[in-house]
Amino acid sequence: MENVNTLFHPKPGEHNMFKLRAVLLEQAQIAHKNGEIEKNDFRRLALATLFPSVLRRLETFIREQATTEGIITTQDAGNIDWTKIKDFIKDMLPIILEFLKIIGAFK
Repeated sequence: MENVNTLFHPKPGEHNMFKLRAVLLEQAQIAHKNGEIEKNDFRRLALATLFPSVLRRLETFIREQATTEGIITTQDAGNIDWTKIKDFIKDMLPIILEFLKIIGAFK
């Protein structure tokens, strides 16, 4: 189990994952307005990503998926500009929501 401090506070150098959160919520809001996801899914995503420990796991998951799909290269994986892959993130929202259920971020 992670230390309580790492559950709620980012580790040094993790500011990029908060950019990921901003892009995730922006794309989720667009998906909700378009009727692609439910309001409760948007709320769950917003709440779950408040926790750096969940956001770290989600960041790793999205990096792996983007690399597998050829959206980014392995060299890019260390420093992703999340705004450049926002369409990929929007398309992945249903999978992201399922991933968060699997890791126990919400039911």
